[in-house]
Amino acid sequence: RHIDDAYWMALSSIDEAIRNAVCVGAKLDTLAILDNFCWPGVHDEASMGTLVRACEACRDGALGYRVPFISGKDSLHNQFTDAASGRVIKIPNTLLISAIGVIDDVSKCMTSHFKRPGNAVYRMTTWDGEVTEPADVITARRAVHQLVSEMIASGMVMAAHDISDGGTLVAASEMAIGGSLGVELRPSRQIKEIGWFAEHDAGYLLEIDRDRLGEIAPMASAVNVFYERIGTVETISAEDEELKLTVVDDFTATVDSLTKTWRGTLDW
Repeated sequence: RHIDDAYWMALSSIDEAIRNAVCVGAKLDTLAILDNFCWPGVHDEASMGTLVRACEACRDGALGYRVPFISGKDSLHNQFTDAASGRVIKIPNTLLISAIGVIDDVSKCMTSHFKRPGNAVYRMTTWDGEVTEPADVITARRAVHQLVSEMIASGMVMAAHDISDGGTLVAASEMAIGGSLGVELRPSRQIKEIGWFAEHDAGYLLEIDRDRLGEIAPMASAVNVFYERIGTVETISAEDEELKLTVVDDFTATVDSLTKTWRGTLDW
């Protein structure tokens, strides 16, 4: 519903930067962010309006997430006029957000690849379909980031990946590729509603130590964070002798084929 609103675009950019930092083990309360605005121009009301909306989101996001901006830059004239035809070529309105944070022990940085067969795969996110007020949305999302940050620090998370481009299924595929392990996924309540490829702010895919599953419910319930188990990390099946990503009752793909597809984009 917010696809054409630069305000929500900017909030999503901030949220993804925070997710990426949290996923590697940075503590949420140590994060700082930087902005880089690249606009085609601000000579007309529509373009200037989108810039103002993005700036308002940066203000609200920094305060709501409690993550300060410490620097940034602006590039507000990115267009070219073809001398022969007079055609004006403009870049899309673009906001880059970078996040930095503190990790006490670099040897304990979190990685994204699956680690151990039998561990559980969980989605952590918000269920904010009915929430439209920006302050409430940011508050709900920050609770997810804080919880995941604490879970990683506690050692119960074995692998973490943000749910961004391509949604949950792409995140799971990349975790399987990195760890050379398979995974069996089952459609959950929220997945059935939004789909495997839905991209979700404040969304994480986590591999949880199978011996510590009992800790999730009280931690998440205490801060009203939505969570659901959607799968299990697996090794090579005895029947096929191949690593696989399986979506129960839907489809199966080998990890080898996923790897070739992913790396193929890098083969020039």
